[in-house]
Amino acid sequence: MRIAIERALSLILAGVLTLSAGLFVAAQETTTIDFPLAAPVEVAPDKAEYRPTRKLPDIPESKPAKKTLKKPSKAPKALKTEPVKPASVSTPVKPQPQKPDRIPVEAQQAASIPKKAEEKAPPKLSPDNAIAQTLTQSFREDFIAVLQMAQTHLVMTCPKKKDRKHAAAVLDLDETLLDNRAYFVVHKQYDPAKWDQWVQFEEAPAIPETRSLVYWLIQNNFKVFFVSGRKESQRELTVKNLEKIGILPEHYQELYLKADNYDKASAGDFKINARKDIETKGFNIVLVLGDQKSDIIGADGVGFKLPNPVYHIP
Repeated sequence: MRIAIERALSLILAGVLTLSAGLFVAAQETTTIDFPLAAPVEVAPDKAEYRPTRKLPDIPESKPAKKTLKKPSKAPKALKTEPVKPASVSTPVKPQPQKPDRIPVEAQQAASIPKKAEEKAPPKLSPDNAIAQTLTQSFREDFIAVLQMAQTHLVMTCPKKKDRKHAAAVLDLDETLLDNRAYFVVHKQYDPAKWDQWVQFEEAPAIPETRSLVYWLIQNNFKVFFVSGRKESQRELTVKNLEKIGILPEHYQELYLKADNYDKASAGDFKINARKDIETKGFNIVLVLGDQKSDIIGADGVGFKLPNPVYHIP
């Protein structure tokens, strides 16, 4: 009997060892992913645990309040009413003016619309302060935020790359892609003769974030157009300046510049006509980007304005 029991225990032990070995082998063959553990955060001894300096008083258990029934109050006494005397027949009745059946809709709207408070223009900065503002971190963040919104708009408007064959992105140049702050540091304000000399240098550096957006547009099959307020006589100088910052003629479809004899007060008219010409060529404008309101006027739903405290163009 004892021998039979020992044999049974030996068989059971052998089975357990075999099963354990099989599980070990299976565990070795399973692919595991090790995640790095974060380093433990050291806590100062006095802040490791909150201990109250004094014992808080025990809160007594609240007993349910007894409900008391109010006795019904006595019925109010009836008010004495005097009989109404009939109007004398001989008393003349004054005619009441008749009210109109309804108030005209225009009058209702005029009465309901509150008067709009006059918008105060932001304080005008001196040239030096305006340039200094463009060097702040908050200005760069605001500038980049507009570019990011424009990029998000394009992804949502044209999600598929194959549908962007005729999708056009229209960009301004100065203070949108080209940085002319070096000119304004010296001359403080726009002067036609001095500006023409600056353009001849072909040395305006790129605004790197906008240049990155242009590269992204090209890589994602959008068609790039530049519409600038520069003169037509400055075309060759402008093209060379773009080449120096890495924007070659094959990167964009066309460069629109103002005629030398353009005499209209607003640059917006020129920008609108340029976009109309782009549309007549079969392109669908999905983005208009510039630093002036005149750059994006008429571009409802697709216009994005970049900040520019240095100057304003009507």
